[in-house]
Amino acid sequence: MTLRRRWGRLLRMTGIVLFVFFAGLFAFVQVEQHILRWRAERLLEDIREIQMGKSTWVDAQRFMKRWGEWGAHEGLCTAERCDYYVLLQDAASSEPIYFWSTGGMRFAPRKCCQWFHRPFRTLGGRQALIYGGIKVRNGIIWTKAYDVATGLNPRHYEGDKDYGENLIGSADGVTRFWENRSWLSMRPQNNFLIRHTEYSAEIAGICSGCRAIGAYFTPFADPAIVQQLFDFNLDCITRLFECETPAEMMPSAVRLYQQDKAIPLRSEASQDICRLPLEVIGRDYKYAAIAEVISTRTTHEMDGSYRWIKYRPISSLKNNAVLQGHEVIGDTYLGPIDGELPHGGRVADFVPGTKLILLSGHSFDDRKGYIGPDECGVAENSEQNFAAIQRGIQRDTLADEP
Repeated sequence: MTLRRRWGRLLRMTGIVLFVFFAGLFAFVQVEQHILRWRAERLLEDIREIQMGKSTWVDAQRFMKRWGEWGAHEGLCTAERCDYYVLLQDAASSEPIYFWSTGGMRFAPRKCCQWFHRPFRTLGGRQALIYGGIKVRNGIIWTKAYDVATGLNPRHYEGDKDYGENLIGSADGVTRFWENRSWLSMRPQNNFLIRHTEYSAEIAGICSGCRAIGAYFTPFADPAIVQQLFDFNLDCITRLFECETPAEMMPSAVRLYQQDKAIPLRSEASQDICRLPLEVIGRDYKYAAIAEVISTRTTHEMDGSYRWIKYRPISSLKNNAVLQGHEVIGDTYLGPIDGELPHGGRVADFVPGTKLILLSGHSFDDRKGYIGPDECGVAENSEQNFAAIQRGIQRDTLADEP
């Protein structure tokens, strides 16, 4: 056998080996991606079947048993309290992840060969992170969530790290909105409440390094709306030409967002927001208390006279708004002397000894530098108002969360 023939055979064998290697690697990447998508679809089905406010601890245990290999819980997990999370990810991901839907909860995914990032992307692999979660309180599943993030090309590499823009879609259950404002937009979440009080959908106005849509909903939202918010196109994980817009990731949520955007607000003035039902206000404010008017003062301006009051919070209604045994006296603007509060009660009738309901995003603790109610946070302490506030508080089953 001549030297030329030997070299020819060696080159052919090398070519065959390389072809088999890269063909096998390509097949591995594609199989892994499709397995990930299949699991993501099963997880989405399970999340969609959960009925917030109705599904029980038994349902939660069944969910956790099924997803135990990919799931984890924070702290203790009992029927009284359990926060359970599931994380699915592509074969090449290896960095710790902070999910937007959990307020900074850190996950520690499986470690993988980091050198594999670049060939993984080259052979058709796509960064894909899928998160699912439930929160149980007193034997009932009160919220559920499902979020998807996929990496958009081109990607940039620095050593073993992979950078680039991401397409993000999230559908997250909450029990109040004002303390869970969408991080996707600079617009106040309150504006959505003027249209409907149980859900919102928002396309990112400001999102560095991402294109995103976020949907939020309470356990009391219309189930038909919630199902639309869970309309995820998981083809984005495996399709040859990647999804590039929120409309491709969450088409139904985008339609709801566009419908809302097309309806002009009557006004963005505070009086519209303050006239929301007290059940909504009691649900969405983190702190509520009963207070007593200590003294009043009146200021006279060119356009009229205005009443200011000093008050002392005397008891908490929600989240330890008033520290026991701690004397706090606040001073706040009430309104025009001849006006009325949005939920009843003439401003002129708030005299020393009058009881009122205070609501705020902050506790009434002067040691923290803030003791006043929020813009819509003063209501007459009538029997009707008190009952409405209590109904709202009972709906905020995750009231103790940040």
